[in-house]
Amino acid sequence: MPRFQFRLQKVLEAKQAFEKVKLKEAGEARRKLSLAEFNFTQAMIKRQNFQREMAVRRKQSRMVSELRSDLQYERLLTGEIKASDRIVRDAKRDLEIKTRELVQAMKERKIIEKLRERKWAEYLKESEKEELKFNDEIAAQRWNTVPQNLLAPKF
Repeated sequence: MPRFQFRLQKVLEAKQAFEKVKLKEAGEARRKLSLAEFNFTQAMIKRQNFQREMAVRRKQSRMVSELRSDLQYERLLTGEIKASDRIVRDAKRDLEIKTRELVQAMKERKIIEKLRERKWAEYLKESEKEELKFNDEIAAQRWNTVPQNLLAPKF
């Protein structure tokens, strides 16, 4: 019997390669999200520290120009936080998309693998049939070549 060949082997290999690419993309999206969340947290900490510092400075007598510059800096920090929040939301959305694409690629690969498993099972079944048929033929040939006087019962 010819050896097992899966007709869709090249398709399966392509699906596996595509899944690897999607896995890398999802990993990269996860890394970007982590970085964006870290930057957002740092911006929040920076603003909180500045607000504490500003509260202490307000108790001291200060010039109006210094207060204005403090308020401008606080607005700048708030803008950074909003921008960081937007980046985090975009990164989450990108990760969600990449994850969906990865899941779809995995499903497609598994479908092809299931087909391969079924074809392999069919091949094994067919192989067993052929082996059984071959063994039956050998047994029949041996039976026919045994002299008949050896087969007759002896009294």
